[in-house]
Amino acid sequence: MEGLHILVVLIRPRMSWDGFIVDMHARFKEDLSSGVVEDFNKLYDGTLDACFKKFENSKALETQRNPLLPFDYFVDSFIRGLKPQHKSFVRPINPQSSSEVVEYAKLQEGYVAIL
Repeated sequence: MEGLHILVVLIRPRMSWDGFIVDMHARFKEDLSSGVVEDFNKLYDGTLDACFKKFENSKALETQRNPLLPFDYFVDSFIRGLKPQHKSFVRPINPQSSSEVVEYAKLQEGYVAIL
């Protein structure tokens, strides 16, 4: 492990400790392909509220496994798991939280119900 540290120092002599930790986490983390997005896609089988609750539970578990995941990862994951008619409406609005995603998706559902 000492050799690895020296290699990193030679490549990035001004790397901060936080940067080093992020790089090491990225190098040795678990594969995220089976993370939040996949779990969420399996969960979408009911109302948006039920889906949101299940997603929040999955998000909590994923955060424990991968504490360095950025906040935007979860918002994007939630959007990718939506039904196509919701996704195409919500994505251009650029919501800043998963609760906003649900709010906009509900607006879309209400609009479609009126038609």
